[in-house]
Order: sequence, then structure tokens, then C-alpha cells
Amino acid sequence: MKYPRNSQPLLNIALFAFLILGTTSILVAQEDVHVKVAKFSILLEATPDEIKLTCSDGCAWKQLSFGTSVKGEPQAVDQFGMTTIPRNELKEDPLISNFLFTIKRTKEGVTLEGKEGTIWPSLTFDYVGGQCVRPIDGWGVTETKKD
Repeated sequence: MKYPRNSQPLLNIALFAFLILGTTSILVAQEDVHVKVAKFSILLEATPDEIKLTCSDGCAWKQLSFGTSVKGEPQAVDQFGMTTIPRNELKEDPLISNFLFTIKRTKEGVTLEGKEGTIWPSLTFDYVGGQCVRPIDGWGVTETKKD
């Protein structure tokens, strides 16, 4: 039995179309990764002996300060103050932001690691003149407000 020669190109076109459609459907199935950036504003002031954080927006606390050693573990900070990682399940408060980051003193300055509610994975600041003063928020370093 002989098959007509015209069916071979149609089969090739069908297989090619199936191959193209099969590979593009994988792209459609990818998830959008969305990071919810918390609204908070903190002034970081660090010296070789002390770290002071002053929150002006999005926190249940106004000021935190603590001394750290270079070899010490990072200190976790969230919207309610100093915490640990993993932290206990917290009730969300609609009046304040939901964020979590760690802060650690290094020989050259301080390093922050964003864990939740920040777009930045880490921020590193060096001491300039023996101190470091930086305003930060969920997006990173902000401009200082001039009075």
C-alpha cells in the first residue's frame, strides 16, 4: 500500500507546531514573585561600641539601642522591637508594618540582612569618622530630611 507523499510535510508541520506550543506553555506556567515592601522609616546610628535605631514610622517602638561585639550573633529587629529568628507567630497589626531584618556589627561598620518586608537582601555600611548614620526603609537607604 502506498501513501500519498503530500501527508509527510503536513505531519512535519504538525510535529513542529506541537513542539513550539509545548515549550511556550512552560513559560506561561511560571509564577510571579511579589515582595510586599513594608512601610517603615528607621535612622541607624552606629559607633564601634553601640548601635542605636530610631523609628519614625511603621514601628511599635521609638528607639532601640544595644552594644554588640564583632564576634557576636546578629540581632533581629522587627516592627515590635528586638526579636529572635525564628520568631514566634505574631498577630498582624494594621497600623504598623510587618518587617524583619538582622543587624550585626563588623570590624568596618554594620551589616543588615533583610528577612521580611524589605526589597534589599543586605545593606553594609562602613564607619566614617568613627560612626555610621544612615536612614533606612523597606527600599534601602533613604535621603536625610533637612529641617
